[in-house]
Amino acid sequence: MYAIRILGAATAFCTVLLEVYSGVIDGPLWWVLPGGLVLALLISLSLYMEIAANGAAGRPTPGFVSSAIQFIVILAIAFGMSWFSNHFGREIIPQLLEQRGWTRPAP
Repeated sequence: MYAIRILGAATAFCTVLLEVYSGVIDGPLWWVLPGGLVLALLISLSLYMEIAANGAAGRPTPGFVSSAIQFIVILAIAFGMSWFSNHFGREIIPQLLEQRGWTRPAP
């Protein structure tokens, strides 16, 4: 179980780093979508892994509305993380480098 958690954390870390890199190289903005989907999958797996491992015997199943709200919140958090990582590489890193005297190479 711990190996799966470590693998999930490493995957999330690599996904965020790739989003930052895609922002630094001025990649297309739609590259945020695959990163957001991967992060949403990791968040939902970490959320439901405990339920699957411990068994849901005797627990009531959640209703449709609460499941839909949870799904929307997971997607919002994942795409927000992905977009901010891309924005960080696209806007914040070049500003920090320019303050230190570095210039961005011409495309």
